[in-house]
Amino acid sequence: MSSHPSISGRELAITIPHVRKCIIHHLAAKDIRRCTRISWEFHHLFAPYLWRFLSISRRYCFNSLRDRISAYDKRTLAERQSKIHTLSSIYGETWDLFLERIDTSSHILDPTTRLYALRAPFSNLTVLRALSTPKVVGVSYNNYVYVLQLLTLIEHSLRLHELEMSYIGPGHSTQIARLAEVIRGHPSLKKFKLSTQYILCPLYRKLLWGCWNMDRVELTMLVYVGYKNGQGG
Repeated sequence: MSSHPSISGRELAITIPHVRKCIIHHLAAKDIRRCTRISWEFHHLFAPYLWRFLSISRRYCFNSLRDRISAYDKRTLAERQSKIHTLSSIYGETWDLFLERIDTSSHILDPTTRLYALRAPFSNLTVLRALSTPKVVGVSYNNYVYVLQLLTLIEHSLRLHELEMSYIGPGHSTQIARLAEVIRGHPSLKKFKLSTQYILCPLYRKLLWGCWNMDRVELTMLVYVGYKNGQGG
């Protein structure tokens, strides 16, 4: 095959999609970045795979992602977003980049109700780590909006296998109950980790019931039972 008159062995290896996927499957992100610097041809072929594992742990990473997404048209964003396998971020604002607010003016809803829809599909997302806290995000209020956005991401990521969430916030009984419903009805979720400040015993039971079909569950929080509390983990 390498003696084909119209194509070289190098071109043949990287232009056949399933061969390229097999090669890239064994490459780390830093190796893929190096491949993109070889030539424009390599950049075009390898750059989309840099979206497989997105980790937003620094502010300049978030700003870069925001600028890239704002520069893409909807078609390009859909192509990139569908390639993401693992998405991790300590910044709650990250989730807003992939969502858009639904106009609820024609609905009879509470004015504080917010509905969101995905800008593009997360058809291959398998791991979602939402490690945002108010201190890290740098705001004085809680993560109410971020949790609503995350619930939308979870519901629409049908291949999601592993979910890790950090701070939800005190007194958000509605969010905890909704989270329990979402994870209980998810078709593929098997690993769940939640770290939060405290939770009332009835909500804790709802959350555990929602996790009945999981392979692994890790909960770190204070469970309040009337005037007493105990450490749950």
